[in-house]
Amino acid sequence: MRATSFLPDRVARGAERVALRPDLAHGALITQAWNGCRLFPRPRQIFSMHDFRRLRVWQRSRELVIALEPVIRAFPVQHRATLGSQLRRAAMSIPANIAEGCGKSSRAETIRFLEIAAGSAAESESHLTIAGDLGAVTGMRATELAAEARSLHRMLRALIGTLPR
Repeated sequence: MRATSFLPDRVARGAERVALRPDLAHGALITQAWNGCRLFPRPRQIFSMHDFRRLRVWQRSRELVIALEPVIRAFPVQHRATLGSQLRRAAMSIPANIAEGCGKSSRAETIRFLEIAAGSAAESESHLTIAGDLGAVTGMRATELAAEARSLHRMLRALIGTLPR
């Protein structure tokens, strides 16, 4: 059995009994077989990402949200509530997830949120393509905005690939 206390009463040697917490169950003793296990775990290395505001992908995703707002407001009434709402949410999710991922302390969590942001970029591209097909936005403008969403997706994938291990 591995000792889990950070302040043991005695250090284990061989296969002797170690009293870890005398206040527990009548001074219960725990047997620890010493085979190189640590009583004091190594400090966990903290993964930190720099300020998200400095990331070019965050800046461009924010610009996409700003560029989409007048386009969504110009949607016909029948598409504004459904397609417009979905497009707005997907686009706003991109910079929000980048920011949240940068605030996480582990690489895995950061990657998870960057992947969610990449998925939101793909979703935004899909919504823009459909909006163009339905005539809610001009074909040229839909193509430009969809290309920007596709570019953000590529930038996020590249960023995920360059994170330190």
